[in-house]
Order: sequence, then C-alpha cells, then structure tokens
Amino acid sequence: MFLKWKTLWHVLLGGRAYVIDLEGEFEPLAHLLGAEHIDLGLGSGERLNVLDVSPDDEEGYYTGATDLLGWLALAVGGLTPDERNAVTEGYRRVMADAGVVQVVRSSWRKGVDQMPVLSDLYTALLVEEHEAARDVAAWLKEYAVGMYAHTFNARTTINPQSPTSNGERLETVLVSTMIA
Repeated sequence: MFLKWKTLWHVLLGGRAYVIDLEGEFEPLAHLLGAEHIDLGLGSGERLNVLDVSPDDEEGYYTGATDLLGWLALAVGGLTPDERNAVTEGYRRVMADAGVVQVVRSSWRKGVDQMPVLSDLYTALLVEEHEAARDVAAWLKEYAVGMYAHTFNARTTINPQSPTSNGERLETVLVSTMIA
C-alpha cells in the first residue's frame, strides 16, 4: 500500500512512474490515473526497448542512460561504479553507431527499428578490454542473447507517449512484468 501511495503522490506532482508489478496490483491505479498499464510478461506480445530515447524529453539522451542503468541495476542486482562507467560508455558507443548523439536532439527521433537493442549493448560490452564491462556483459547474456532475449532484446511494440482517450499524452506508464 505504501508504494501505491508513493507512486500516486509522485505522479500527482508531475513525475513519471514505471512500476514493476509482478502481481498486477497496480493496474487499477494506472486506470485511475489515466495511464496505460503494460504487460511485459514473458508470454505477452508487448515489448519495451530499454535503449529507446524519448525525443520529447529535453534530457532524453541522459534520461535514457539513467533508465538503462536503473533497469540493469535491478536486473543484475546492483552495479559497481566501474560497471556503471562501462555501461555508460557502452551506451554512448551503441547510440553513436546508430546515429544517436547526445548533442544533436534531432538524432533522437529514430524509428523503433533504427534504435539499438540490448544485444548491441551486450556485444559492445563483451569486446571491451575492461573487466567491469565484460562482467556486465556476462550478466546481460541471458537477457540479450539467451533465454529471455525474446522479451528484453526486442523493439518497442507499444507507445508510452500514446494519446489517451481524451487526446492528452500519457506521462505515466505502470508496468506489469517480467520474470519472478
């Protein structure tokens, strides 16, 4: 209950909330807030590319990197400073390879089929000379090219900024997901 109130308060103050909701208990709150509840379960057809950048966010490139680091920390159980640095450098590299650069905001407007995916980051980290990068690559393997790749190494199939029934853009996405 505490997390629901905290999420509600955050959203009412103008923030965005992504909730990993393993039991689907946040779905009513999402509907109450006029947000979209997205099922990213392994059996679901909905996917969200963790490397997407929001072109409508003034700090979209930075926000994308921060969101990726947060997702990775959750997926692998935390990152050391060296690992965070390796991921950030890998992020810069795969984004640049896709033509997405921090200082050129127009480059953030790529189609979903043009954005890098998790296997691109995995490959970039795997060939890096720093041990921390290879350690993160080892943790990412199952998500990027292994058993869970069909869910996590995928192009986005939903639009978290899609209009609601009243035409306003969604600012909150509550997510029911992924693996237990």
